[in-house]
Amino acid sequence: MIGAENPIGTLTLPALTIARFDASVMREALPGFDPAVWQEAMRFAPGGVSQVNAGAVIAAEPVGDYAVLPNIFGLAQLVASGHLTFEGPPHSRKFTLQKPLVRWPAEMNGALSAAFVKPEGIPMPPGSLGHSCVVTPEQGAKPNWERVCREAVVRPVETVRESDDRLRR
Repeated sequence: MIGAENPIGTLTLPALTIARFDASVMREALPGFDPAVWQEAMRFAPGGVSQVNAGAVIAAEPVGDYAVLPNIFGLAQLVASGHLTFEGPPHSRKFTLQKPLVRWPAEMNGALSAAFVKPEGIPMPPGSLGHSCVVTPEQGAKPNWERVCREAVVRPVETVRESDDRLRR
């Protein structure tokens, strides 16, 4: 039996290599990620992100790269690429869409949720916003934008991969 403890470590199979997590590793933003948003992501996932060789993964479904990484790491990616602008002091998580997105970052729930200001003319991205919201530029400019966000009813159309049909049953 293999148990887990905090702080998080690394487990590699089938070689069964176990290494303790070093909190000093990956503190700097990786290339392709916005440094300010990266630091916010590191608060929730201090291990950062890892790249896995798709050829080494044994899976029932095809394995590939993320178009947009999940949660705050996806936001850091989208800010660095110019698709989003980070609009605030640290921990505010307010972003303005600048270019069309391939999809929303997944798993934007609870403490990982964000507010998105969507200007006219930029299409609503597919995917699930989780607990995040979309507001108009006028709503996003108000001092009480956070309350407006919580009350917003604008939600994107969720798209589900064909292979995810088993989750609907």
